Amino acid sequence: MPVVPWEHHQALLATGRCGWCAEALAPALVLRGGACPSCARVIHTSNERDAAAVIARVRGQWGRWRWPVYACVGLGVGLASFVPLGAPVAYALAMVVAHLF
Repeated sequence: MPVVPWEHHQALLATGRCGWCAEALAPALVLRGGACPSCARVIHTSNERDAAAVIARVRGQWGRWRWPVYACVGLGVGLASFVPLGAPVAYALAMVVAHLF
């Protein structure tokens, strides 16, 4: 098995990827731990302080994108109120974007 430097491993986890194979992971798997669906290696940090650092990085990423997302949703809903069938399309698009990100 290849040896992955710890800093690189943590950086991959912070971006939502497996620290071993770099495949995308569900956010819950990164935060709670478990087995990677791709390589079947255990996803975890070595201690609570490292786990807290990963959680802080993930929350920081959401903090950076939170207000732009809120603004886009508000603008989209406002514009959709002027166009017939705009609201259902905006809601469907928002659900797809929320699922992807």
